[in-house]
Amino acid sequence: MKNLKRFNRHESMSKEVFDQIGIILRDDLRRNEISREQRYSVENKLYGLYDGYLYTTLLVVADKLPEPIRTKIRDLWFLCDQYPESETQTH
Repeated sequence: MKNLKRFNRHESMSKEVFDQIGIILRDDLRRNEISREQRYSVENKLYGLYDGYLYTTLLVVADKLPEPIRTKIRDLWFLCDQYPESETQTH
């Protein structure tokens, strides 16, 4: 499995998915039971989705988070993995 998939976020990502990323970043990762180290490792990979980068390692770091955050991130990852891969990236 590749470590990174590039996709055109502007063509593929719906507003709902875009908003869900923001909710996870703004609300879910701010919960007290999540350490600063866990938050930072997940945040960087989630912000990558805004730029059209899907990191396989997001699944690894998400598995260390409490439920239901883990499930939200895994569901989001599998949805984004369905987007067509892009050879070139435009922002």
